[in-house]
Amino acid sequence: MFYTEDVMHIEISNLQKSFRRHQVLTDVNLTVNAGECVGILGANGCGKSTMLSILAGVQRADGGQFLCDGRDLLTDGKARTATVGYMPQ
Repeated sequence: MFYTEDVMHIEISNLQKSFRRHQVLTDVNLTVNAGECVGILGANGCGKSTMLSILAGVQRADGGQFLCDGRDLLTDGKARTATVGYMPQ
């Protein structure tokens, strides 16, 4: 998902998302350093695809941060487009 040649440090903190009254993501936290490989695992419907689509900018988060080298990619769409690639399925 990430082009790591330019990315040194990724930090996701307190990521939240709900659909109507159904809380899908609650305070998701993750830190990834350069050179690390991360897999996102979980049962059907636990929010994996929702989280990845939020990080890619397809959906909006209700709260939290997605920091890449200190820049919040949830609020900086131009930096997110230059940094993140997303291929669902």
